[in-house]
Amino acid sequence: MAPRVWNETGLVAHFRRMHENMPDRKFCFVLGAGASFRSGIPVGGQLVARWLREVWEQESHGQPFETWATEDNLSIPGFTLDQAASFYPQVFVRRFGNDPQEGYAWLERVMESARPSFGYFVLARILTQTRHNIVITTNFDNLVAEALAMSGGGHPLVVGHESLAAFVSSSPRRAVIAKIHRDLLLAPVNDPHGTSHLPEDWNSALRRILGAYTPLFLGYGGNDGSLMGFLDGIGPRHIPGQPVWCYWYRDTPAPHIVALMDKLGGVMTPIRDFDELMMRLNDGLQFGLPIERVTTRANEMMDRCRAETETVLRRLQESAPSPAAPTPERPEPPAEQAASLRAARESIERTDEPWAVVLRARMTADMERRVSVFDDGLRRFPRAAELRAEYAKFLAHDLGQVDKAEELLRAALPDPAQISSGRDPERATLQVALAELLAMEPTSHDEAERLYEAAMGTDPQRAATARSYANFLTDVRHDMRRAERLYDQAFSAGGAKDSGILCDFAVFLSDHKGDLGRAESLYELALKLEPENTVCLANLTELLLRTSRPAPAEIMALRLWAAAVGDPARQAVAALMAGMAALLDGRGDVEALGRLKGLLPLVQPSGFSFDLLLDHLGGSLGEAQALYAELAQVIAGELPVTRLDAHERWQKLRAVPPDRPWEAPLGS
Repeated sequence: MAPRVWNETGLVAHFRRMHENMPDRKFCFVLGAGASFRSGIPVGGQLVARWLREVWEQESHGQPFETWATEDNLSIPGFTLDQAASFYPQVFVRRFGNDPQEGYAWLERVMESARPSFGYFVLARILTQTRHNIVITTNFDNLVAEALAMSGGGHPLVVGHESLAAFVSSSPRRAVIAKIHRDLLLAPVNDPHGTSHLPEDWNSALRRILGAYTPLFLGYGGNDGSLMGFLDGIGPRHIPGQPVWCYWYRDTPAPHIVALMDKLGGVMTPIRDFDELMMRLNDGLQFGLPIERVTTRANEMMDRCRAETETVLRRLQESAPSPAAPTPERPEPPAEQAASLRAARESIERTDEPWAVVLRARMTADMERRVSVFDDGLRRFPRAAELRAEYAKFLAHDLGQVDKAEELLRAALPDPAQISSGRDPERATLQVALAELLAMEPTSHDEAERLYEAAMGTDPQRAATARSYANFLTDVRHDMRRAERLYDQAFSAGGAKDSGILCDFAVFLSDHKGDLGRAESLYELALKLEPENTVCLANLTELLLRTSRPAPAEIMALRLWAAAVGDPARQAVAALMAGMAALLDGRGDVEALGRLKGLLPLVQPSGFSFDLLLDHLGGSLGEAQALYAELAQVIAGELPVTRLDAHERWQKLRAVPPDRPWEAPLGS
């Protein structure tokens, strides 16, 4: 018999019922690499691909990668390139076997910039505020412990080596993180023997844990022999309740996983995303958003939690259900999408904090209703500077009520240009908001600059102030010398962990300083922090084209396409640059243009300028140059789409449905 299959809604309802009705029933969380992907840590297959490339660079002697990467050349029995991810431990040994310390350092470097995604903040709250307080993980990272620290969740017992496994209790008083492949800093287990055999100390500890806790598997692929071997060896009645194995909805669970769940009386659940499921559990447990747990003295931690929350909310809104039927590329059921959005809104409603009002307003499509949300928020939080600044921005940019926006800000700033005698982030927020508003009117530029100077004095270490002032000096004053100094200041004041600041600085360096190398480094750093940032992806794709690297540019364009699902304008930008890359690489652009033809009727003006790129390319696109130039103008909203009918090639193109999967370029 096959195990039963639940949807996300059923899983969340079951978790809630067990939590409320059976106080003797406890869940533990079994995490694998899939849970850490959105935190910036590559999954095993991506690491294997990088290590294989490094070995190839050292040993190939000019042989093409695809013909070199064989069982014989690698001395890995049974190896095939299309199944490379399943040979993770063998490839690790092949790459670092002569110097394991280099391998540990390599992994440390990959993980050093990783930060907990939204789901880890929810997990931290569950671990500290419920009886479901154990994590079993094959990962080496410290994301769970970091989320606990950022959420004020106390110090967990981190068991990062098998010699400490005896300290794991089946009824711990605090959160426990059991790292069965060891901690990153304690010689993590990567070799074939270590990943296929579970030390006896862990065997005993896991038997204690799983005799008292029901496992919920998240992001774990079951590819190692150690944990899977242990699970295969326990009896069907050893685990209380019904184990739940969550897998990515686009994958098919491996037969050995299905067989295991069948033996244990478990359940299979396809999920769309780790973070989204944790949002649903957050709602099921009647929690507010995790921001409630972040203290005011930890400003950097709070900013990260906000950024991750907004990322998951943006993804939810971009993938909101539509009347159209599910497509082969996006088969997730609309009911699950609607449930995720509903859970997000209800979590926000339970969060009594000014920032939650901002989120509530952003998620309100009706303009009159949004005004009511802001007005109610200001009545409750009249001194909330961020809320007032967001309301002013909405009035000016969305409703065109610039005078009302200015009045709103000046009401809270009797003397706008006054510099606080001490650090005053709230005042600086209002000064910057008013400066940005005045920058829209040429006659007010001098006052805007005075406000920026005052804000820099009020809160000199605030990265957002330096960034906004730098943008003003670049776009309005054209003072590149001072602007660069302020971008550097924003970077040093915390901007190195803010994808928006990194992206703005990179644009400045590439477009105004010609420093494409440093700009590329900043884009890459931004994408480590936020892998689906469509602005960074678009700009980096353009930079790669400008530096005559069409192959990686095409790969980046397809990343942009995938990240921009639900945003036709950004997908149009991705398709156009993918077509350029294909032409420059000596291949046809029919797929990209056909996809663009199917997309253009849905596109609103993107605001993305291709001028620098087209100037750089000159005539390198050959006969297609004129068509691409006009396509760029159509995407930017400068020409009507009917203008393209003058091109015979465009007329003959067949439109490709936007949801049809791409033919991935070589090396992606």
